[in-house]
Amino acid sequence: MYASRYYPPLQRHRETLQTLTLTDECTNNYTAYQIHDYDYVGSFAGFSALKELLLQISHILDWDRGWSETSRNGFSDVLPLSLEILILDGLETEHTTELAEAFKDLLLGEKCRCPNLTYLEVKGNWMHVQQSNEESNAKPRPIPAMLEEFADFKVELELLCLAAGAEYRLRDLYVEDIIKRNGLYGF
Repeated sequence: MYASRYYPPLQRHRETLQTLTLTDECTNNYTAYQIHDYDYVGSFAGFSALKELLLQISHILDWDRGWSETSRNGFSDVLPLSLEILILDGLETEHTTELAEAFKDLLLGEKCRCPNLTYLEVKGNWMHVQQSNEESNAKPRPIPAMLEEFADFKVELELLCLAAGAEYRLRDLYVEDIIKRNGLYGF
């Protein structure tokens, strides 16, 4: 998906567009949850009516995919003042350190770009570990523990959102599927 191709037509609607969902369907399928597309979409800072934005993390920040996992911009550069709901798909391990800093700047920095932000959601493979056949077939199926690399990010994001008065949710579709299947079995 070349996300940047969608940006020029969206520019025509920057004063009226209120909700934008631009993501890859594979991020709704935890078995194929890998992002290889680092195509920067563009800045939405000038979209004055935009209230809800759902994007892949790899599309909202202009990642330098050379030798480092750094971004050429921050959320303050790409998000509009009007934004109330931000949902980001496709969190990968290598993003956590820089994203924690980007969220800190966004939520508590001097130039807060989203004073109306009330909800933040980040979706990724937080707890995805291979389970044995025995574990996968167990009833109730055990929920894997959170991977260490995400634990610090989760705590930091929780504190930032609490301090900024924004609700947040971390989603792992693999774990949600286990919970749903356990519910079907009455557990």
